[in-house]
Amino acid sequence: MVNLFFAKKNKIMKYFIKIDGRTIKKNKDAGLTVSDYQGLKSCTFSCINKLPDLLIEGENCFITEYSIDSNNNKIISGVLNGEVTIDFIDECKKNDSVKETKFELELHQESRRIEHFPIPEYSFEYCNVLIKCNNCNNEFYINDLTSDFYFEGGCECCGNSVYNYKVCPRCDGWDCCELEYEEIEDAIKRLKK
Repeated sequence: MVNLFFAKKNKIMKYFIKIDGRTIKKNKDAGLTVSDYQGLKSCTFSCINKLPDLLIEGENCFITEYSIDSNNNKIISGVLNGEVTIDFIDECKKNDSVKETKFELELHQESRRIEHFPIPEYSFEYCNVLIKCNNCNNEFYINDLTSDFYFEGGCECCGNSVYNYKVCPRCDGWDCCELEYEEIEDAIKRLKK
C-alpha cells in the first residue's frame, strides 16, 4: 500500500550524512569491469562392480549411471552428496573396498565471469545518524529508512514506475527527509586534517 504523505508547512530539516572514516578501504580491484566468481563445487565418482563400503546410495552419494566396460565389468558413476573433505579423501585412500572397486573421484568447480560497472576506488559506509521525519516528526536512524514504489498510469506493463528511497519507517510517508551525502573525496580530505 502506498501512503503518499507530503511535508507539512513546517521547516524541512536537511541532514548531511558523513562517511564513517573507520570503514573506508581502498579496493585492490578498482576500475575492473569484469570479475570471476567461484560457483558450485561438486564431486563425481566412478567405481567397478559395487559401491565402496563408505558410500551409501541416497545418503552420501547418488548414482547417475550404470554401464559395462570392455571387460564386462559394471561401471557405476555418480555424484557425492555433501562436502568432500580431506578426511574423506584420506579415508578413501585407506579403505580396502575403495581399492577393490577402483574408486575414482573427480572434483569440479564452476566459475562464472560477470561484467559490471567499474569497481570504485574505495568502499565505505555512511554514519548511521538519528534523523526526524518531516511528516510525522518521529525520530529514527537513517539505516531504518525504507523504500517503496508504485506504477503511475495503470499497471506495471503500461505505466511508469515511481520509486522513493526515503520512506519513513514509522508513518510510511514518502520523501520524509532531505539528505545530502558526503563524497568520498571530501571524506578523505577531512580525515587527513
